[in-house]
This record gives sequence, structure tokens and C-alpha cells, in this order.
Amino acid sequence: MIPKDGSNKDKGDEKEKDKPAGIRNVFTMGLVSFFTDFSTEMILSVLPLFLVGSLGVSRAILGVI
Repeated sequence: MIPKDGSNKDKGDEKEKDKPAGIRNVFTMGLVSFFTDFSTEMILSVLPLFLVGSLGVSRAILGVI
């Protein structure tokens, strides 16, 4: 429905103006941070097994690392 003042704006345009300008950036950075943290935790749990099993690093050197 077109408003009586003749403008073609709808309520969706008004909702976009109500949101803060950087909300999408903040949400995206939050997702990036979450996935970075998640992947780091996954890698750190298997890294010692990879170093000792595949690369042949001694357990003493692994302890130093």
C-alpha cells in the first residue's frame, strides 16, 4: 500500500533505519571469532598426536613445545 504522502517507502525501509549502522559487522565478527576459537580447540587436541606419530618428534621435545 502506498502512503498518502506519495512516497514509495515501506515499513521495511524504516526498520533498516532503526538498526544501528554496524550491527551486521559486529555479528559477522562474532561468527568469525566463534569459528576461529572452535577450530583452534579442535586442532590443539590432536596436534601432539600428529607431531609424535607422523613427524617422529620425541616426547621430550613435545614437552618443551
